[in-house]
Amino acid sequence: MNIYNRFDPDEIVFVFPGESLVGANLQGANLEEADLTQKDLRGANLTEANLKEADFSGSDLKGAVLERAVLSETQFLGACLDDATLKDASAPLTNFGRASLRRANLERADLQGSNFSSADATGANFTGVKFGRTILWKAIFREAILTSTDFSQTGTDGFLDADFTGAINAPKIKEV
Repeated sequence: MNIYNRFDPDEIVFVFPGESLVGANLQGANLEEADLTQKDLRGANLTEANLKEADFSGSDLKGAVLERAVLSETQFLGACLDDATLKDASAPLTNFGRASLRRANLERADLQGSNFSSADATGANFTGVKFGRTILWKAIFREAILTSTDFSQTGTDGFLDADFTGAINAPKIKEV
């Protein structure tokens, strides 16, 4: 039995090296500045969790739920977020560099000032997302849904070599 299925948000959470967090229920947890690098969090429930400045670099969050989570300045460098749900997440200044977000649902997330350099968001849903001042260098958004997405304040240099092939409502990038 996973001890995290009985998580109380008022208790301190200790994560020991090598400990599995697969399917953990960490809803509402305060994990601000937590070091969760290289962790297996597949299917974990992090709904409404405070993950500000946490580090998930190299972690596996496939199918994890991070709805309405606070993710500002969080590190997802090289992390797997395939099929994850980040709906309504507050994630300004977050680093998704080299992350995999294939088929992830990021509807209405605030991603202003975030870094998606070399990230793969093939088939992801970005409906209603705020992308202002975001870096999308060499990011892959093939077949992504970008309906009502706000790219204002993201200059043309922010889109350097980004791939929007087959994306719905892809931004019109003007060559300078």
